[in-house]
Amino acid sequence: MRRTTRIGRLTRALVAVSLGIGTVVATVGTGAVSASAAGSYTTCSARTNYQAFRQWGDTADYFLVPNGSFASGTGSWFGSNISTVAENEPWKVFPSTSNSLKITNYGWATSSSSCVMNNEDGLRFFYKSPGVSGSTLLVTVMVNGSTSSTQVETTLKGDSAGWKVSPILSIPKVGTATESRTVTVTFSARNTTASWQVDDVAIDPWKSL
Repeated sequence: MRRTTRIGRLTRALVAVSLGIGTVVATVGTGAVSASAAGSYTTCSARTNYQAFRQWGDTADYFLVPNGSFASGTGSWFGSNISTVAENEPWKVFPSTSNSLKITNYGWATSSSSCVMNNEDGLRFFYKSPGVSGSTLLVTVMVNGSTSSTQVETTLKGDSAGWKVSPILSIPKVGTATESRTVTVTFSARNTTASWQVDDVAIDPWKSL
């Protein structure tokens, strides 16, 4: 269902999925961050939202990060050993998309920055794991505020092959309650040369965690 306003649930439970997930939170820096990197605006621009994960019991709205559906190839992303392939996540939750990001041979991919407010604290996506024992995908969510930068790392196991929906990953809070922040997400293939795919990287524009 399409949404164009910031409407969502105030609280929700994490969707139970058998992934074997580990999460690490780290403060990367406490010095001043430049205005261009820190989200110097008091509010973020309007977004187009969708209830993309409704069929998994998550009725909150989400908006895509820049080129989060990879409709424009690898535009707005940078990294190593990455490409786009003509394979969408099978549920097609966002309209007019047909591609996904492929990460091969210990590659990594980082998104361009998205503006988020301090009450926007959840991120989800789809991924296709390789089904190779020991393979992992490290997901790093980096947030820059006006005076500090913080990141959260989550590891997804790739032993079971096929497309999956991610859990809700936390976007950590930095700065004051009224200032905007910028967030980037990095996907890194680890431990084996196995290939991963990622699609529909999206943020929940409402407090959820």
